[in-house]
Amino acid sequence: MKKSISIFEKLPRLIYRHYIKIITLSVLMTILSAFSVKDLGLKTNIAELLPKTYKSVSELEKIKQKVGGVGSLIVAVEGQDFEKLKQAATILAENLSEGSLVKNVEYQKDRKFLKDNALIFADLHKLNELKDIVHEKINTEKLKVSGMYLDLFDDGNEEDDLERMRKQYSKGSENAFYTNKDKTIIAMQVYAYGTASALKFVRKLFAEVEGIVEASDLQSIDPGIEVLYSGSYKSSIDENDTVISDLYLNLYTTVPAIILFVSFYFMQPGGFIFIFIPLIMSISWTFGLTEVIYGDLNTITAFLFIILLGMGIDYGIHSFARYLESRRGGDSIQDAIHKTVAKTGRGIFTSAITTSVAFFTLMFNDFKGFSQFGFICGFGIISAYVAMTIVFPAFLIVFDKIGWIRSAPKTEKVVVKSKRKLPFSGTIIALATAFTVIGITAAVISFTSEKGITFEYDFKELRSNLPKSKEMAKKLSGIFAKEASSPAIILSDSKESSKEIVQYIDKIIQKGRPVLKLIDDLEILHEGITAALEDSSESKLRKKLRAVQRDIRKIHAQDSLLAARSKVYESDQSVNEYLVSLNDDIAAFRENTNGIDFRRELEIAKELVFSTYTNIDKPTVKSVITLHTVVPDSQSYKMSVLTEIENLIDSDEAELVKGKDKENLDELKDLLAKRREIALEDLPEKMVQRFIGKDGSLGEFVFIIPGIKLRDGREAMRFSDDIHKIELESGKTFYASSPNIVIADMLRVLLAESKIAVCLAMLAVFALVLIDVRSLRATLLILTPLVTALLWLGGIMYFTGIKFNFFNMVVLPSIIGIGIDNGVHIYHRYKEEGSGSVWFVIKSTGMPVIASVVTTMLGFLGLVFAQHNGLNSIGNLAVIGLSMTLLAAITLLPAIFQKLERQKEATK
Repeated sequence: MKKSISIFEKLPRLIYRHYIKIITLSVLMTILSAFSVKDLGLKTNIAELLPKTYKSVSELEKIKQKVGGVGSLIVAVEGQDFEKLKQAATILAENLSEGSLVKNVEYQKDRKFLKDNALIFADLHKLNELKDIVHEKINTEKLKVSGMYLDLFDDGNEEDDLERMRKQYSKGSENAFYTNKDKTIIAMQVYAYGTASALKFVRKLFAEVEGIVEASDLQSIDPGIEVLYSGSYKSSIDENDTVISDLYLNLYTTVPAIILFVSFYFMQPGGFIFIFIPLIMSISWTFGLTEVIYGDLNTITAFLFIILLGMGIDYGIHSFARYLESRRGGDSIQDAIHKTVAKTGRGIFTSAITTSVAFFTLMFNDFKGFSQFGFICGFGIISAYVAMTIVFPAFLIVFDKIGWIRSAPKTEKVVVKSKRKLPFSGTIIALATAFTVIGITAAVISFTSEKGITFEYDFKELRSNLPKSKEMAKKLSGIFAKEASSPAIILSDSKESSKEIVQYIDKIIQKGRPVLKLIDDLEILHEGITAALEDSSESKLRKKLRAVQRDIRKIHAQDSLLAARSKVYESDQSVNEYLVSLNDDIAAFRENTNGIDFRRELEIAKELVFSTYTNIDKPTVKSVITLHTVVPDSQSYKMSVLTEIENLIDSDEAELVKGKDKENLDELKDLLAKRREIALEDLPEKMVQRFIGKDGSLGEFVFIIPGIKLRDGREAMRFSDDIHKIELESGKTFYASSPNIVIADMLRVLLAESKIAVCLAMLAVFALVLIDVRSLRATLLILTPLVTALLWLGGIMYFTGIKFNFFNMVVLPSIIGIGIDNGVHIYHRYKEEGSGSVWFVIKSTGMPVIASVVTTMLGFLGLVFAQHNGLNSIGNLAVIGLSMTLLAAITLLPAIFQKLERQKEATK
């Protein structure tokens, strides 16, 4: 430490002697950095926040190169005349297909081909089920004729099995447009050779599409036609534009706010210029080096220019405040520089080192949101320290010598140190303790239950969600199958490997089928109970409860699965046990029970069943598609089953079937007449389009369609766990990837590394403060307001429902790094002034501490008004957290000093 002190003593003299050289060198460094900064880019795709060494990332890159575009641009035409919309959509689709950047356009469903061949595309077990239904229908009619038929369960409300199967295999025979229910919108998906994350390509594609739309002159068909845009490509543009818009908003609000605050604080007209010049220099050095190392910023680091403005100015405020205090006290320029650099500079040095190291600990993370944030902030703090303790004093010498700085006459040297006691110190400690206990309680609840501080897994809640984008999404909702746009892809190396992969995925699908059956049965039970409750008549209620009993008995076949998957009811009964009890109650009610009293029991059952099936983990995989699975499987077996069905329909006994059942059999007979085996070359081009690679050839691509919504990060991780790594019996290993699988990996990394980052930041801060003050007691004193503030923050998050997410998690290490400054500055000034100086320290150093935290908060304040929800969450959490650190530092820490002084006096 003696060496450090000697450096602080020598540095002021070096600055005073060579201030012109220091200014010249800093200007040259700034000019050089500016050339690098102009090439700094911005990437807003959150899927790019993992290193390329991750398998999900490297595989996704291979998929992009092989398959082409990942994602699509949805183009839709809206109008009131559906016939004119069809005409406009056809013309537009044909024109878009000719685009130089367009791979293909999907605007119609080939229903005729699928309808004509529906039976050969059906699962074999479904065809066997159809054969049994036809056989049973014919036997039923034979029994009716014989007078021996008796249906004990027919209540006249059930849909006939034959009718259900007929509907399933006859869904229209014409090609259909992708349209909404009102037929006021026809949409199409434009697939391109680039990916949604390549922003330059996406903008070029969007410009080309807009040009084609304009050239198509759709208004000549109908002046009322409007063109809408949506999809992942449009979201990429909107996301980037929102970030840029928020960046400018932050710039235009934060910078003027900081300028006004600094000007009024120091009461120096244009005084902000004194601090801003070296501060802007330090920021240019930081981002110049960032461009050299990283090349681009990401969504989380895009705003660090303004945040560094708020953080870096802290050191300028402390230095300038001490310089003015010294000059107004009668010191010469050289003496004032000495006190600023040697005295206040030491506190700034400790503060800068602890803050920068807290940020630098983030660099050990794979998550780029952390690592890049940590580097920029860590190096930015070091740059700000150098600028404010070396360059800034050099400028102060120049500005003071030319008379630009207001100061009291040098002959007036009056230093007044008040010995006034800090009032209400005991009350402050008591209140702080109470709030801390609340914070600890909230933390314990968060770690031990689901009702505490939670993590936001829903990606939709973290995007820009612009009103216009939300409106487009609402209009186009349901037109395209959501899961079809987010498949995982495996690049297979042969037809044989593709078959093995399909077999592997099929095992996962088969494993999940009992769960789907259970969910379906519970949904049917829920609907039955709901229908029963809607009847006001007791006789109708009794009749409908028979169907409810039947559904309960069906679920009992899966009792072990139900018991394992369901939640436990509040009476500590499992759902399965409760349903057994409900079945007995229904039986008793149907014999002799008051209907009005029984309805409450049904209401409880309805809520319980709904809670159960909505909380069961649904199977992650819906289907798997390859070039070869598009061709129907087991065709020879299917053809034999279809022949058996046809023979049944053509039999003499089938003549007994009349009415609607006869119409259903006739329609099935028409489909059977068209049956044929399908070869790859028989498939329409649209069905094999997705297997055409970037080079135009058919490829061995395996598409895994999710059965769950991947916008929920937990579901994305489950999907990834099931299909990301596939080890085949042949010894080969393949990896599936998609943007959602990359995000799943990113979430795993973030959830693991965020805890490590916070612990490392706290350990680094503790170690550095201990090295600086060389006293465990003093170190704990300095850390007390920071730890207390973090606990207060936890309490506020718990009671207000603020969630962590992969944007604002970076704020916690930031609060630790920034918040430690307050305790360091107040402690060092208190040690410098000695016992009895608590009130004076608050007045002299407390005000710069307040000013520095306020300016830092102003750096984050612009994010509070950001349209991008992720960035908005950073601003909210940072402002609240920094407010807590400031409150704890200027109230709790001085109160502790005051209490320790009183205890010391009492022992004398």
